[in-house]
Amino acid sequence: MRISIISFRRRRDTDSFQFEPGEQLDIFKLYTRTENELIMGEDDKHLSFRFSLLLENINDGTIKQRITLTTGVEFKNLFGRLYFFPVKPFHQLIVKRTLKKMIRKIEKEK
Repeated sequence: MRISIISFRRRRDTDSFQFEPGEQLDIFKLYTRTENELIMGEDDKHLSFRFSLLLENINDGTIKQRITLTTGVEFKNLFGRLYFFPVKPFHQLIVKRTLKKMIRKIEKEK
């Protein structure tokens, strides 16, 4: 399942953001970090969950950036599917709320 969410923020200095693969941010582990993307998630014996935070500059003469969040879930067994079934209708709401919470936490640490 994939969901993309796009929001606009004023451009911030992201170079000072120190967060390396293997570290935790809130409840998620960072797996990969590039100049403009973080891939985070969690694994358990029932499912693997990943999400990508992609930061893009908007080239329309403003100083804005776009954050695109894409999620993916891999089910490892029937229990993983059963667990996700009641979560699925609320998934987009949960993802948006979590993204806003993470952005607030990152901005406080600057």
